[in-house]
Amino acid sequence: GLTRVRGAGEGYPAVAALIDLARAVRTRLTHGETLVYAADWTEYGAHVHDGGARVRFPLDALFADPSLDAVGIDYYPPISDFRDTPGHADLAEADAIYDRGYLKARLGAGEAFDWYYADAAARAAQVRTPITDGAYSKPWTFRAKDLVGWWSNAHVERDGGVETRATAWVPRGKPIWLTEVGVPAVDKGTNGPNVFPDPKSSENAYPPASRGLRDELIQLRGLEAILSRFDLAAAGFTAADNPRSPVYGGPMVDPRAVFVWAWDARPYPAFPDQGSVWADAGNWRVGHWITGRIEGCDLDRLILRVLADLGVDVPVAIEAAAYLDGAVIDRPLSARAALEPLAQLYGLDVSAVAGTLR
Repeated sequence: GLTRVRGAGEGYPAVAALIDLARAVRTRLTHGETLVYAADWTEYGAHVHDGGARVRFPLDALFADPSLDAVGIDYYPPISDFRDTPGHADLAEADAIYDRGYLKARLGAGEAFDWYYADAAARAAQVRTPITDGAYSKPWTFRAKDLVGWWSNAHVERDGGVETRATAWVPRGKPIWLTEVGVPAVDKGTNGPNVFPDPKSSENAYPPASRGLRDELIQLRGLEAILSRFDLAAAGFTAADNPRSPVYGGPMVDPRAVFVWAWDARPYPAFPDQGSVWADAGNWRVGHWITGRIEGCDLDRLILRVLADLGVDVPVAIEAAAYLDGAVIDRPLSARAALEPLAQLYGLDVSAVAGTLR
């Protein structure tokens, strides 16, 4: 993008223009409004040249400027790296791409954090190049997915592989707003949350290894992983994933400022059904839209809710991965009778073992 284009000398003209714009807008905001710049997830951090010998942080001057209240990031890094082929590398971490723990953990691991693919051939063969920093032991400099590392540390530029000068960024100085997060509702959507099929877009593609099939469940669980990782009130929240700032007293990522892409104001189901009215209606099928999907639910969550509503008070351990629009209980039923149609439809085996329903 323009913020990575260098001008004469060491300057980045687009960044300088954005600072001028932010300051001009700030003078016109008089009622406590919050002002942010939303950077792409590949744009907010280091600009690396010459194999890592030259490092700049072009947007630091903008992010550090008093006119901005927070750092905005459209956050679409790769989360998973699942394949249909037997024996692929990520099977060592999870049996299925839908594993909640795996998806949440991979927001701080995996591609764009621990390693990267040098080219398409390396991706196809899963030949992973580690992301390291032998010179200064600051691998976060080269990790596009490492929000904690970027936010927590001073940023020092490099010339000829040698650290030279610190930028204006104050470690932990401002909160991060995730101005966009999203996952396409397509097979292996978490392999490449930043892409989607749209012939008119520069991001027109399916995620790596995707078969192009519609898959609301991976969208649901991918979004759940992102939201729960930064939500201080979520079950299993780990403070190291969203540390607190000693500068402003709040968390790194403000959980109230995580914005899911995309809810569409066009009325569902008129959009996407009326393709003659809206040219992009066909993109909804496997796109990022949560319109028409947010009302659905995860099968295991539904089972737990039914059991709770019907007064089944026993420990429950469920392994079920499916998305559905909902289920109707139209008359008084026992828990078993209510869940039996779902068990038959989705091939669930239910048993009681040592006092736990499995």
